[in-house]
Amino acid sequence: MLPQRSNPWLGSAATVIGHDFGGRIARTLASDHPRLVKQLLLLGVAGMVPRSPEIERLTKRFWEAELSREDRLATIGQMFFAKGNDARVWEEGWYFDVARAQRASDSRTPLKEWWAGGSAPILILEGAEDIIAVPENGKRLAAEFPDRVTLVEISKAAHALLPEQPEQVAKAVLAYLRR
Repeated sequence: MLPQRSNPWLGSAATVIGHDFGGRIARTLASDHPRLVKQLLLLGVAGMVPRSPEIERLTKRFWEAELSREDRLATIGQMFFAKGNDARVWEEGWYFDVARAQRASDSRTPLKEWWAGGSAPILILEGAEDIIAVPENGKRLAAEFPDRVTLVEISKAAHALLPEQPEQVAKAVLAYLRR
């Protein structure tokens, strides 16, 4: 039998960051294992408030249809970016099988199992123009848990708020972490 080594990471709570579906995973982790999560930083919070039927149709088309490069880029710009921001940074790197798995997981995991994010403090960064993770979700989470949720709206940003407004995102995250 090998001797056990101590691991300084085991038992330590972590700051967990998630964007959209990654935020659902982060909230699930915080709900299922609250001792492991010090705080959550969530970008683009989805959940209770659904997308409009028009955006849901556009989303389905984007993930399931064969689109020309030009149509895909136009759709990326329409779905994920605020008007005037350059969508070309998200032109590559899409994994459609992963997206299908995420959508299947969404449909099989009850909202109540992950919505609250356990008891961890939460920073929510919302793109003011996000049509994918409807900003009303972040507002509802903040209203439901006002003692532990901080909501920051990122102007001139939609769902792709990281490449759209990296300075605003970094400033908000650093201010939150320094508090």
